Amino acid sequence: MMHVDGRMATYLMIIRNYIDGKDITCQLSGHAACVYAIVPSMLNRECHIALPCKGDRTIAFAQDNEIIFTLIPEMLPDFIQGIQYEQEHEWGLPFFTKLKEEYFLKPKYKAFGEKIGLDLNQSPPRPQQYEKF
Repeated sequence: MMHVDGRMATYLMIIRNYIDGKDITCQLSGHAACVYAIVPSMLNRECHIALPCKGDRTIAFAQDNEIIFTLIPEMLPDFIQGIQYEQEHEWGLPFFTKLKEEYFLKPKYKAFGEKIGLDLNQSPPRPQQYEKF
């Protein structure tokens, strides 16, 4: 069990998804974070996420930007492989913000936008200078 910020929690969830395509499902509560973070992981042998409770905030000094991420030891080799994969494909930490005047939609997103009535030709994409970082 580790306290991580939102950015790291997103990264860990992406790696969890990389392992077998499954998302993390969890139950959130304002109390008993240690129970909600550890017990489901032990019972289901799966990662889990919890929000810090009052005890975490008053005794363990959890901050407003922290989330609890539980990783079972058996998954550690898969997580290490996922981290290596993400780094090799430049998806690792730190996340870089990409500011673009226009964002090119993937075909399925564009088709969905057209189905719901969006005018996607209103502002046609123009050539842009792409900066890797």
